[in-house]
Amino acid sequence: MNTRENNGGGCGGNAQALSAEQDDLIKRSLGRIRHKLLVMSGKGGVGKSSMASNLAVAFATKGLRVGLLDVDLHGPSIATMMGVEGLLDITADNQVLPLTHGEGLKVVSMQSL
Repeated sequence: MNTRENNGGGCGGNAQALSAEQDDLIKRSLGRIRHKLLVMSGKGGVGKSSMASNLAVAFATKGLRVGLLDVDLHGPSIATMMGVEGLLDITADNQVLPLTHGEGLKVVSMQSL
């Protein structure tokens, strides 16, 4: 008999528990964000990062609290555009601490990981 069957699926049970815990954490975190705006395109080089960074700065200038997330794996440029440097910090409970750009604007970029 397969030993995986004997112990509840091997590490799969633990992986499922971790996945459920991560899903819950994501839902709680995103639930705190009232408005979400996504800038995307199926084509590269059309100004998505420029548009997103300009919108973020404009909203922050109006006094709104803004978070800008750059998930571009192949050419993350938001950190450079926003002038933020360094690696992201992680809290003891594995929360990512964004970099700060001015008043009311937080930035997370793949470039900072």
